[in-house]
Amino acid sequence: MGTLCTARAAAEHGVGDFVLISTDKAVRPTNVMGASKRLAEMALQAIAATSSGTKFSMVRFGNVLGSSGSVVPKFRQQIRYGGPITLTHPEVTRYFMTIPEAAQLVIQAGATAEGGDVFLLDMGQSVKIIDLSSRMVELSGFTVRTKHNPYGDIEIEISGLRPGEKLFEELLISDNPKPTPHPKIMKAIEDFIPWSDLETGLEELLKALSVNDVSIIRQVMVKLVPGFAPNNDIVDWVFMEKKLRQIFVGLEIKILKSGKNKYYLSQLNGTENYLSFFKKKNINPRNTGSLTIACTENVMSLLVSAKK
Repeated sequence: MGTLCTARAAAEHGVGDFVLISTDKAVRPTNVMGASKRLAEMALQAIAATSSGTKFSMVRFGNVLGSSGSVVPKFRQQIRYGGPITLTHPEVTRYFMTIPEAAQLVIQAGATAEGGDVFLLDMGQSVKIIDLSSRMVELSGFTVRTKHNPYGDIEIEISGLRPGEKLFEELLISDNPKPTPHPKIMKAIEDFIPWSDLETGLEELLKALSVNDVSIIRQVMVKLVPGFAPNNDIVDWVFMEKKLRQIFVGLEIKILKSGKNKYYLSQLNGTENYLSFFKKKNINPRNTGSLTIACTENVMSLLVSAKK
């Protein structure tokens, strides 16, 4: 919705060129972040098809080394602290390019836009993240601790794929990219929904956003974005906190009615502490072992006991 508002403002004020920085996560998205990027692309494509003023285009590429969202700063910090380096899966691969290269190619792509273009940057070969982390350890003057090298300096821990995370990313939805005058810039031919149809869906999405109903938001996005296939239940800390707070309020009422206030309320506070721990550590409770079990058992025992 932010992209749409900005695009409308650009068109209203006669801006010549509007370039959206998109991502490879927009291709066959498995999470809301990727789906929202593809939806932003679709909105610009639809507007460009009905507008003759501002030239709207989008540039889709992968990870930028050293940027705020890159794994590189995270790995540097983990190495500085003596490890461990945390990876979600040993087979995860990603595309990378440097900040100067990405900036230059985005500007050049925008300069060649005709309106509604979806540009792809040549990211080269994808890189295995486990190889990148191992190389960073070695370049820092340390060795990786493995089964074959149990006395190494830095251990690499595998934590498991996060909800909505892919093993690999793609840049193309269709398989028909067209060349451009620049050898590192291609143009994709991507289908989109006409503005007359997309506008209705966006109005429905806006209603769900206004009440922060995450489940409805995702349902609407699944309908709007072709290929959006969520591979997990909703994992949203704000949404989860809201739902859990409702559980806790209900528990507090039942506990107070039970006449066993001190003991059960202390247990309830313990449960809240578990959830606070998850949030501070950025841990998904669904993928956490003993702590999740302890938390679940706490809640279940409270529910059972409070009913007595």
